[in-house]
Amino acid sequence: MIARALDALRDRRDAVLVVGVWLAAVLPQLAVLLTEGRGFQPVTEGTDETSSLVDGLTTVCNAGLLALCAVLVVLGLRTAPWRRWPLLALLLLPWVVVMAAALVAGSRPPVMTVLYPAVVVAAWVVRISWRAVPVLGWLTAATAALSIVAGLVVPNLARYQDYEGADAEKSGPLGILAGLLPSGNNLGLALAVGIPSVLALRGASRLVAGALVLVALGWSYSRGAWLAAVVVLVAAAVLALVPARRRALVAGLGMGAVALVAVVLPLVTTSATAMANRGGYWIAGRDEWADAPVLGQGWDFYDRLAGSADDLGGYAYHAHNQLMQLLVTGGVVLVVVVGALLVVGAVRAVRAASVGDLWPTLTVTAIVAAGIVEVPYGVVDRTMFWPYVLVPLCVVLLGAPRPAGGERVDAGDGVPDAITAGQGGPRA
Repeated sequence: MIARALDALRDRRDAVLVVGVWLAAVLPQLAVLLTEGRGFQPVTEGTDETSSLVDGLTTVCNAGLLALCAVLVVLGLRTAPWRRWPLLALLLLPWVVVMAAALVAGSRPPVMTVLYPAVVVAAWVVRISWRAVPVLGWLTAATAALSIVAGLVVPNLARYQDYEGADAEKSGPLGILAGLLPSGNNLGLALAVGIPSVLALRGASRLVAGALVLVALGWSYSRGAWLAAVVVLVAAAVLALVPARRRALVAGLGMGAVALVAVVLPLVTTSATAMANRGGYWIAGRDEWADAPVLGQGWDFYDRLAGSADDLGGYAYHAHNQLMQLLVTGGVVLVVVVGALLVVGAVRAVRAASVGDLWPTLTVTAIVAAGIVEVPYGVVDRTMFWPYVLVPLCVVLLGAPRPAGGERVDAGDGVPDAITAGQGGPRA
């Protein structure tokens, strides 16, 4: 029995990695939830005064994830897909740019920043594939379920009870659910980006997981996440209805349209109160980027901003837009490399859509849509979203393509052949 369990783990190393990334992100947040609770905290108060339990658990989880990645790399390096090294390099480039810019500026990122390349390299070595998508769907549902349970059982810890600023305008009778993440916006973003993976589940599983996600998403009162969820669901419906011969074209146009909004909106906004006061962050962000257009202001700019007199009212945790975050913290260089990553991901998604696999298109759409008013992707600071954003990006970029019918495109490439038609993503 033990031997069979070990064989199963070796066969599903991608699932082991996915669950490991999720646990490393969730367990420290669960400790914060149970010991300190959720609530608005201005950035001016800092975020480093956590309990020794939380600090210790965070260290253990980070070290455990790093060790897991190292073991997976060592065990699988001999059979790594070396022909796909350009895709690996593309995923690593943002981290390289951020680290190089930090060295130039003389700043020192946290030691555990090495987790980003560790996770990406491990995903490449284990040949992360569409088989991981249902796992992502269940983990998204688990995030929703645990958050709902916490909101019902320990409401004073899992919900925002005292509101300030924009939160006071959008709260409902049951408060704002934050659950396993620091805020309602964070929870909503994670769930919205996870919707494509939930849609990849089958039968009653999809209904149960979908219901949990929709309840938690609604309770989060995250309007940006609601927008992203609507965009994803509309995209799924449209792609399911259009003729197969036009599906790739519609997928490409849809992703392009959402990306255009995410790029243009923060650049043309002139009112500081636009988009629930996000306009003010975008205007300030454009000014900061103009002062350092090539490499930006550094990965820790918003941490430093919190300690200055110009703290933008205590709400500037980040730029509240993915493009603006990249411009401010990494300049044009970081925008180019992340943009290249997303473009290649979109191209691969279009190819998948042409053979009826809609999950890559919906995932790229969800990430870009969430990036209109939030910041889902990061190599240093957005680690809480790695299970919902970075891991799916690894699947989109590194996963072997699947044609209709379930046969492998790369049968001679050493990829496990256990994937059958219909697994790993919605099929039209």
